[in-house]
Amino acid sequence: ARRSARLSPSGVPSSRLVRACPMSQMGWKKEVQSFRGHQFEFLHFDVCDEPEEIEGLEDAEGMLGACFWDEASSLMLNFLKESKNSYATSTVIELGAGCGFLGVALAAEGADVWVTELGPLVPLMQANVELNPGLRLKAAELDWSREDQHPDRIFDVVVMCEVSMSTT
Repeated sequence: ARRSARLSPSGVPSSRLVRACPMSQMGWKKEVQSFRGHQFEFLHFDVCDEPEEIEGLEDAEGMLGACFWDEASSLMLNFLKESKNSYATSTVIELGAGCGFLGVALAAEGADVWVTELGPLVPLMQANVELNPGLRLKAAELDWSREDQHPDRIFDVVVMCEVSMSTT
């Protein structure tokens, strides 16, 4: 085991014990995070001691978007926190959402959020919507290269973090 210092999504440095899993076991991990004091849960694919038993996410396991990129997401949440006093009355779309972490965080504060991604990751985002009942949060498939999938509404805020797109 080794110790490492990391920023939490609230921007406060915290010490965390990072343990290597037996044989680097990969699996579905459920975490609780908070944004401006509003807690939320989310699933992502990661190295973990005791993976969650989740059915229906097999197609997402091999995709980078299923993983949670803690450092980039923490930086983006800090940027969002500094950019606006509240997102509670905002309509937000997250493009290339992966597991939907940013969108879920903003919905926890009260925003009306669409988390969007390519088809294989939609079930993962939907699982994260279901982990957070009562939030104004919708998971939807969106391929930017297809005009027939573009939403027919206007959003106040567009967020993206660690996004890549390949047409091959």
